[in-house]
Amino acid sequence: MIRESVHAVMACVVTFVVCAIFYPAAVWALGRAAFPHEAEGSLIRNSEGVVIGSELIAQPFASEKYFQPRPSAVDYKADATGGSNLGTKNPDLRKKIVERADALKSTADNPVPVDLVMASGAGMDPHITPEGAFYQVARVALARKMSAQQVRALIERSTERSGTIIGAPARVNVLKLNLELDGEKRIAPMEPTELSLTAKTTVIPGSTANQVVVDQAVSKSPFAEEVAAIRAQVVMMAKQVQPFGERIEAMRGSENAQKHARDQMEAIERKLSELLLTTRKIGLVAEAVDVLEGRVRITAGSLNQLGEDVRNATRALKAQSGAASTPARRAN
Repeated sequence: MIRESVHAVMACVVTFVVCAIFYPAAVWALGRAAFPHEAEGSLIRNSEGVVIGSELIAQPFASEKYFQPRPSAVDYKADATGGSNLGTKNPDLRKKIVERADALKSTADNPVPVDLVMASGAGMDPHITPEGAFYQVARVALARKMSAQQVRALIERSTERSGTIIGAPARVNVLKLNLELDGEKRIAPMEPTELSLTAKTTVIPGSTANQVVVDQAVSKSPFAEEVAAIRAQVVMMAKQVQPFGERIEAMRGSENAQKHARDQMEAIERKLSELLLTTRKIGLVAEAVDVLEGRVRITAGSLNQLGEDVRNATRALKAQSGAASTPARRAN
């Protein structure tokens, strides 16, 4: 009886040492050796070595200068992950989606990507689709006073495409993208350097992207004064748009004031778009006028040459008629 008890106790001790000590230690050592970053939780540190998050866990960003992750039904609490548990036909879920879409200024012409209005199952998804990132370019570029092209290029570089061979979609890690954004050297939108009509192109800074207006009007065009006036209005509107990023950031505590400022900015953007369209139309008309003037000059030259040929032919006929009548008079 004692022998069997000793054997049983020894078996428990050996099993405990192997399963609870040796095996976990071996797995931990193997993981640290082969995958040191992943074994530590895929932690992300700043330049000072302080942990600011994990690649595997989403976190909210309050500032307009950062990209936003997917919505979370648990407010991004890693200790209470989960979804809303609302069915697809639940009116509360539909209301939340509509509110999120309205907050992102979704329109019929520019619908918001699905992943920006629907939370993931755990509420901690650290990735968004490239479309979801591109949808936020205008806001981020405006808040940081960067060119939209630079922000788009940053998204392209940060897009992860691993697993494509097995059907994994392209994705963007929001935390890593925002860190890249902080480390990116700001390239501000180009300012117009002059209003001379002799310039072939003029760069007009907009709130969402640099827009290059090809100016077909030249200083000799009959539309030169109109183009100059419109161009001056465009520059004035562009300068009015630029301060709104700082004003919106400063008024974060007042939703009404923030909404009012954004409405004003949208009105200015619409006016700017109308002015740009008008400038393009005038440029096309001016180009057509220039082409027509050239054709008129060519036609006038041809007519002058034809008149000269007619006069020469007339003089030749008169000379020939005079020569023919002289022998007749002599014969008489």
